[in-house]
Amino acid sequence: IIPSDKGAVVTKAVKGKPGKKKKSPPVKKAAGRVKIYANRYELLKKLGEGGMATVYLVRDRTDKRELALKILPASRLTPEICDYFKYEFSAMTKFNHPNVAAVHDFGFAAEGGDAFFTLEYVAGHELISAASDLTFEERYELLVQVCRGLDYLHSRGFIHYDIKPSNILVALYDGRPV
Repeated sequence: IIPSDKGAVVTKAVKGKPGKKKKSPPVKKAAGRVKIYANRYELLKKLGEGGMATVYLVRDRTDKRELALKILPASRLTPEICDYFKYEFSAMTKFNHPNVAAVHDFGFAAEGGDAFFTLEYVAGHELISAASDLTFEERYELLVQVCRGLDYLHSRGFIHYDIKPSNILVALYDGRPV
């Protein structure tokens, strides 16, 4: 597991307290209106929310690159879920494929105990909206790329348990949808 900055600890999981609702994620307001997570990531906007985690577009203050930040609130961190979240990150560190987002950092927020990891931000659109104006051949090529990415994951023993059009992002690369 890749260690995080001073604003996060990576030594142990913080078990959530059932029934206790807490504000998540712990975000500090810096000068102006900038919100900072784990003393490192500037929150730019919320990208999505699933049953377990929330994903934000952030700017890493150490190297200024934009990333996606996936946060699993401490209130949902059972030992089993925490282990799976660590496994998900650890498995993704071994992936290197043009159709699979790369991961960068993992940690637990010192304030609040949320688990998080950062991954490559894909500045694109969800599959359905991205494909709406494409020709049949372009749609076909996109689906081939999705299959290549899934085949790559499956060949390494990893199953994406939440594959759906809204989790497939399409961006333009050299004028082509990828």
